[in-house]
Amino acid sequence: WAQSLLDGLDDEKESRRRLGEAGFERPDAAYGVLRDIVRLRFLPDSLARYAAHVERMLPRLLYGMSRATDPDRAITQLGRFMVSIGPKAGFLVLLEENPRLIDLLAVLFSQSDLLAGVLIRHPAILDSLVDRRSAALVKSRADLAGELDQMLGPEDDLEAALLVIRRFRNDELLRVGLYDLLDKITWDQVQTQLADLAELILDRTMVLAARQVLPGRAPSDIPLSVLGLGKMGGRELWYGSDLDLIFVLDPEGDLPIESAVRLAQRLISYLSLHLDAGPGYSIDSRLRPSGGQGPLVVTADSFGRYHETSQLWERQALIKLRPVWGPEGLGDRVMALASRAVYDRGLPSDAAAQIHRIRHRMTKERAKLKLGQISLKFSPGGVVDAEFLTQYLQLTHGREHPGPIRSTRTRSALEALARAGFGPPGLARVAEAYPFLSHFSGRLGLSYDRSGDRAVYRPEEIDRIHPPLSGGSAARALERAMAQVAEAYALVFGGAQNGSGERP
Repeated sequence: WAQSLLDGLDDEKESRRRLGEAGFERPDAAYGVLRDIVRLRFLPDSLARYAAHVERMLPRLLYGMSRATDPDRAITQLGRFMVSIGPKAGFLVLLEENPRLIDLLAVLFSQSDLLAGVLIRHPAILDSLVDRRSAALVKSRADLAGELDQMLGPEDDLEAALLVIRRFRNDELLRVGLYDLLDKITWDQVQTQLADLAELILDRTMVLAARQVLPGRAPSDIPLSVLGLGKMGGRELWYGSDLDLIFVLDPEGDLPIESAVRLAQRLISYLSLHLDAGPGYSIDSRLRPSGGQGPLVVTADSFGRYHETSQLWERQALIKLRPVWGPEGLGDRVMALASRAVYDRGLPSDAAAQIHRIRHRMTKERAKLKLGQISLKFSPGGVVDAEFLTQYLQLTHGREHPGPIRSTRTRSALEALARAGFGPPGLARVAEAYPFLSHFSGRLGLSYDRSGDRAVYRPEEIDRIHPPLSGGSAARALERAMAQVAEAYALVFGGAQNGSGERP
């Protein structure tokens, strides 16, 4: 069928008719893509070997894309991929020798703009899909470390080492995302692996940064603690998550603060700079004392003094603080200071109103919603509602009840609060709804390559993806989950006024 269609591309009307019969909802666009791919054979720099491989592989690729869950999307991404590789026969040889890759490409191209974009911009990552390492569904932190260290070897060249680390990061992102799309792993397994990967990349990148800033000094001898907040602190990373980091120096150590600042700056640069091996991490350090205008690195003493009088929203942010790199003793010391700031100080009488106002302001200033769109982050009953509800209950009950209630993970804290009987009726339903919302948000971001405040969707986009459901309508399942969160949120914050009387 595919070969016959390609042989008859000169008959535009008939070709479009046949593409429509094959399931392409936009046969005009699909026809245009195929014509463009065929033209690639005749570019001046196209090699005869490349043209021959296009002849052999294009029918297989067209057939594979036609069987995808969204053939129109798949064929469009295939066209972009073919343009990106140009007249390089090696990628087509790889597909010819590994036919199962065509099915994997159909999944990526039809279901994930994020992974398709990474592969299209960096086609060398295609090799990772045939690497034996990519077969593992779940990898532990030790597994990841062993593989990365083997790839790094005794590499002394900074640029080469950074490229290896970045390539490894994107290979693993592709592996985890693909198995998520195929429903081969749970959302907990996705988030655990993404968190382990981020921490490992940070650790190995810090080694390179220290080698440049503090030559001759062992990283284990550096009296600096790197701590995660937000989703990094809670080990709840999504595919496009920023890494929220703060840097705290041991005042009793022998590292001048100027050197610590240079080290932190170098780490941030190496983690985030653009490389041919693929995208890096966006780093957000604005949750440090005094915010973006404050010093990048603070001492443990100044951290403690600042948070003796920090505002309620800052205490709320510290709930998710967690050491991710540096001396264990220093990390423990900072955590003790943070715990004192969060839980030892009493709450203001208007704590609920303050948190509610912050929640409302976030939506007003940051949500990019238009009429008829949904944000799983900011819409009523979304992820932020669940997280603010959890954090308010942690602030309220965590002082008298240390232990699981103080967990940096929202789901664990919700489950502990529900078991203890704290919070509004129905909190157990929120504990069930939250991981579903989180996974749904992650799957939408994976599908449409939107993250953070840009992650807003039309209802038809939501119904087009294939979320982790036991059956039924995706939109209706989402509506039920968000309604459960919104109901609990209203019971806790319903009496709080935000100044305008509006519900966030």
